[in-house]
Amino acid sequence: AFDAPGKAYGGNLLLMIDGKYVFYAGDVNQDGLVDGTDLSDIDNRSTVAANGYLPEDVNGDGLIDGSDLSIAGNNADIAIGVITP
Repeated sequence: AFDAPGKAYGGNLLLMIDGKYVFYAGDVNQDGLVDGTDLSDIDNRSTVAANGYLPEDVNGDGLIDGSDLSIAGNNADIAIGVITP
């Protein structure tokens, strides 16, 4: 985690309760935007209870489920996207 948003290009970070900054998550197809296609990919994997080290495991707990969908959905709602030079 970072301790200041300026430590990442564009400052596209989220401030957590503990005072540290983290990256946004949910762009599982790596197209630069968290949107409906990512939510669809997560939903498809969650219906078969996929587990392991997979892009759709947004929270990194080893299981693709509603919690991953919730994180990606929240970030899609605020149109999180990649900031590049």
